[in-house]
Amino acid sequence: MTYTRYAIYFVPHRTDLARFGAGWLGWDINTGLRIPLEHHPVTVGGCDFDHAALTERPRKYGFHATLRAPFALGEGCDYEHLVHSVTEVAKRHKPFDLALKLSMLGRFFALVPDAPSAALQGLAADLVTDLDALRQPLGDQELARRRRSRLTPAQDALLIRWGYPYVLDEFRFHMTLTGPVPKPVQPAVAQTLGDAVAPILAKPQRISHLCIAGEADDGYFHSLQQIALTGEMG
Repeated sequence: MTYTRYAIYFVPHRTDLARFGAGWLGWDINTGLRIPLEHHPVTVGGCDFDHAALTERPRKYGFHATLRAPFALGEGCDYEHLVHSVTEVAKRHKPFDLALKLSMLGRFFALVPDAPSAALQGLAADLVTDLDALRQPLGDQELARRRRSRLTPAQDALLIRWGYPYVLDEFRFHMTLTGPVPKPVQPAVAQTLGDAVAPILAKPQRISHLCIAGEADDGYFHSLQQIALTGEMG
């Protein structure tokens, strides 16, 4: 299989959180398999929502948190260069725990940190700066597409310098669970998700690996390699 872009994610693996995320989205990024969403629409508190439709947008990315956004490899770079660079970053950061909570980001539901984490911010920053030389520069079309999101001047400057607007001071860890949810069904979706994740989020999640993910020709992302954090920073 060939991959058009690569990203560095946090992808839970063989945990309750991993199994929940794959089952909720209907795509297991770790195995590269679709998981049937058998019950849709779902009725909660007398309100119907279409589970499959609400998860369609994030499904192809798999259940993950972005640490370094997808990019095409630049001229003279290959997958081995990418693995080496990610491994070098991983050597400088040690595993850490991260407490998560269910939240809404605009009209999207996601899992986000319960409190700021210097270890997380430092890890994400190093992945952006240390891997920058590997990426293909953005073309005018991609820059224009990104700018349709009404970026702030600071975000636009980050886009130009690092190829993505939500990095460094603008980075916000999140594990997306839905696309935009219409307001009338938001309470039902919140209840369904809250009931499902509460037992899992009762304890912090261990951030111990970086995942190199690749985007296949059909747009779906696959976990290609998990690289352990083995350093003393964080």
